[in-house]
Amino acid sequence: MDQNLRAAVQHAMDHEDRRLPMRNLARMQRLVAAALFSLSFVPAFVWAQIDPLASAKTLRPEALVDAVLQDNPLLPAAQWAWQAAESEIVPAGALDDPMLSTMVAPRTFGKAEMDPGVGIELSQRLPWPGKRGLREEIARFEARAIKQSIPNTRLDLTELAKAAFADWYLVHAALQVNEANRKLWQDVREIAAINYASGTGSQQDVLQANVEYQMLGHRQVVLERQRAEVLAQLNRLLNRTAAAPLPPPASLADPRDLQSLVDLRALALAQRTELEAAEAEIEADSARVDLAKREFYPDFQLSTGYNSMWDDSDMQWTVGVGINIPLGHAKRHAAVSGARAEAMESRWRLQDLSLEIVKEVEQAYARVQEAYHLLGLHEDQLLPLARANLEVARTAYQARTGSLESLLRAERSLFETELNFEAARADYYRNMAALERAVGGWSQPMEAAR
Repeated sequence: MDQNLRAAVQHAMDHEDRRLPMRNLARMQRLVAAALFSLSFVPAFVWAQIDPLASAKTLRPEALVDAVLQDNPLLPAAQWAWQAAESEIVPAGALDDPMLSTMVAPRTFGKAEMDPGVGIELSQRLPWPGKRGLREEIARFEARAIKQSIPNTRLDLTELAKAAFADWYLVHAALQVNEANRKLWQDVREIAAINYASGTGSQQDVLQANVEYQMLGHRQVVLERQRAEVLAQLNRLLNRTAAAPLPPPASLADPRDLQSLVDLRALALAQRTELEAAEAEIEADSARVDLAKREFYPDFQLSTGYNSMWDDSDMQWTVGVGINIPLGHAKRHAAVSGARAEAMESRWRLQDLSLEIVKEVEQAYARVQEAYHLLGLHEDQLLPLARANLEVARTAYQARTGSLESLLRAERSLFETELNFEAARADYYRNMAALERAVGGWSQPMEAAR
C-alpha cells in the first residue's frame, strides 16, 4: 500500500513541479514524508477495520464470496441497469405532451379601425384505447427480463470467486510441496557430501544433488510469480489494487454428496433465472404483436382554441377532434408479421436455452465425477505408493545400496504426485463451483474444512 501511495505522490509532484516554485515543492515533499511516516504507526486493529480480509489469519471461501458480492462493481451495475429499465415503464404508457400553438394576422397590428388578429390552440393526441397499456406492459416485461441479470451476476461472481480461491489454494499448496522437497534435497546433499568425503560416493552424486536443489529454488521463483498473478486476479474481483495483501487460504472442503443427475437437471430448470428472463421476453413479444394489431385503428387528437379574428364572439372559441387515417395496410400487416416472427424466435430460443442448461448440468456433473475419482485415486493409491517408493529409495541410498538416480526418480515421482493431488483437490472444488452455477445455486453452500 505504501508503494502505491508513494507512486501516486511522486506522479503528483512530477506534474506540479512545472508550475510551483521550488520552495512550495519542497514543502509538499516534507508534508508527504511526514504523512507516510505517520502511516507507519497506524495500529494493526485500524488496518483490520479498513481491510478485514487482509487481517484474517486465513482466507475462507465463504468470506471471499461475500466480499466479492459486496465490492465487485458488476453487481451494482446490474442493479442500476434494472433500475434504468424500471424507469422506462411509466414514460412508455404516458400521453404525448399537449401542443400549444398560436397564430397572428400581422397586417392587423397598428390599425385603429380593427383589433389585432390573434389565434391560440391547445391540442392533445390520444392513442387508440389499449395502445398505452400495451406499451407500458412491454416496458414492464423488458424490465423483468433485465432484473434477472442480478441473480445471474451473483451466480457468475460466486463461481469466479470460488475458482479464484481454488487457484489461490493450489499455488500455496504447490509452494508448500516445493519447500518440503527442497528440505528433502538439502538432506540428500548432505548425505551425498558425506558419502563422497568417506570415499563411498561419487562427486557426480554431489553435483546432481546440488542441481536438483537449485532447480527447486527456481521452481520457488516461478511459483511466487504465479502467486502474484492469482493475487491480482483475486483483487480484481474484490475491486482492489493488484498487490493488495490477502492471507493464505483455508483448506478446501471435503467432497460432498451430490444429488442424482435427474434431480440436478430438474433443479436447474426450476432455478435458472435465464429461463425467467426468456419467458419475460416472450410476454413482451406477445404484447408487441397485440400493439402491432392495434396500429390498424386510428389515434385521436382533441383540440380547443380561441380566434379573435372572428367578428362574432360566439365563433371565437372552438373545439375539435381529429384522427389519423390508417390507409397503409401493407406496412401494418408487415409489422404484425414481424412481431409474430420475433415472438416465435423467442419461443424457440427458450427451448434451446432449456437444452443448453441441461447440457451444462450434465457436463459439469461429469467433470465433478471425474475429479472425484482422480482425487480418490491419488489419496488412496498413488500418494501412499509414491511415499513408500521414496522411503525405500532414500533408505537404500543412505545404506549405500541404492543409487542417487533411483532416489532422484522416486523424489520426482512423489513431487509430481503431491502436486497432482493438490491440483485434483482444486479441480474438484472448481468443478463443484461450475456445477453450482449450472444448477442455479445450492440450497446449502459448500464450506471450507474446519
